[in-house]
Amino acid sequence: MKKFIITVVAVFSMLIVLNQPVSAAVPKYRYKGNSTVMDECIAHDYYSANVLKNNLYIEDGRTVRVCYSSYDRTVYIEYNNADYQVQKTLKIPNPFDDGYGFFGGFYCGSEYNFLVFGHSNGTYDDSVEVYRTIKYSKDWQELGHLSLYGEDTSIPFVSGCLRMDQIDDYLIVKTSRIMYPDEKGSRHQSNYDWMVRISDMARIGKMQINYASHSFNQFIKTDRDYFYMCDLGDAYPRAVEIARYKYDFDKYTDTADDYIWPIEILGRIGATETKVRVGGMELSDDNILLAVTSVRMESEEQYQADEQRNAMLIVAPKRDMHSYRQIMFTDYPTSDQERHAVVTPQLVKVDDSRFLFMWEEVHYGNPGMPAMYVESEYISAVMVDQDGNALSKQIKLKGHLGDLQPVVNDNKVMWYTVDDDNIYYYCLDCSSPAALEAYDQSSSINVQIRYDRVFGNNRYDTSLAAAAYLKRTQKADSFDTVVVTTGQAFPDALSGSYLANK
Repeated sequence: MKKFIITVVAVFSMLIVLNQPVSAAVPKYRYKGNSTVMDECIAHDYYSANVLKNNLYIEDGRTVRVCYSSYDRTVYIEYNNADYQVQKTLKIPNPFDDGYGFFGGFYCGSEYNFLVFGHSNGTYDDSVEVYRTIKYSKDWQELGHLSLYGEDTSIPFVSGCLRMDQIDDYLIVKTSRIMYPDEKGSRHQSNYDWMVRISDMARIGKMQINYASHSFNQFIKTDRDYFYMCDLGDAYPRAVEIARYKYDFDKYTDTADDYIWPIEILGRIGATETKVRVGGMELSDDNILLAVTSVRMESEEQYQADEQRNAMLIVAPKRDMHSYRQIMFTDYPTSDQERHAVVTPQLVKVDDSRFLFMWEEVHYGNPGMPAMYVESEYISAVMVDQDGNALSKQIKLKGHLGDLQPVVNDNKVMWYTVDDDNIYYYCLDCSSPAALEAYDQSSSINVQIRYDRVFGNNRYDTSLAAAAYLKRTQKADSFDTVVVTTGQAFPDALSGSYLANK
């Protein structure tokens, strides 16, 4: 029998009818895990990056989570089983235990694991240890470390990230910091980097190789011939910069073999909001690939007015970096900037010829609605080749990206997020374009919302109109259940609505 549940409320009612197509079943890709450390891990949309407190690597086919808890200043290493349930936990406290220590980052090397910590230096004292790079065995026994003192650093890891890469016996660390005061008393932010010989944890060189100020995100990648550094600069340079360096481990060098500015950013020098986000950097055999979201850089007037970022890949040939291309994957017009948000992307190297390019999108309601009215949010993903050409169609799937770098295991791209005090692991089969496309949920994510406003002259007439609307749409002659509450006190009506729903 048809039932009608009515609540008399002290405000106008609106019935919303969703015209939402039903999508075909997709392979399972999201799994609920468990953890005692629930630091936030949702893809952030920053003008300046943060260190990656959440990390993931694969050991014997199982995921291992490396997470830094700011609450107790401890690194947690959680070994999961095949169902993403924690089987073993190790803890490594921050070695700077006086309350002024910071976590920098984690790197899973070919033979060893590495952690970097830092310490503030408010007195600008060159005898203060400000960076410590620690080498661990694969079962997390400490094997040695490199300590750096002074380094023109008052606060490490500020307004930037920390990333590392390894080539043979050498580890390159790239991060950010606040410097000592200059002659005018200003403490500028810049990038910072150092090189470590892994065998004896000795430093190579005396000072940083690459310099940008301010630098709001940093990337480092190596191949057999060069290492490549990327910075998102807001002043010197005010650009996205990719610089290439030859290996010379016998002496210090600060001269780039070549560099490009594939995005020169308009606006005032030093304006911290660049309207550009850099989310990932990878190398193929022939190219450098960079994942970016950016507004259009067509004119100063357009730049100042535009807040609509779009997702793109920058592809720069290694043999001639200056012949780079910008490949657009979204093209939302400036007029849509109140309706779409394209969030900082991720780039994952599946193998030397295939990459997974992902970003989050948030679509809001009607133009002019505040951001709280979210219509839909989802992940967009596309598989590309080393030249940035799409191998798969661009898919949409429900979920979130974390602020960690996804990892690859047996052609599966994996990451996790912490959302509503739960940890969720994601696993996408990327063995072929068809395998990725099987996750597509475009038909159910593109929600078309039709509003039918049902109202009367007052709250009571509105309730009667709602009853008549439901009778008409449900083709019911009558209803056998009614929930009645007073129209004179809104708390009764609000609590009654919960009862009515039940």
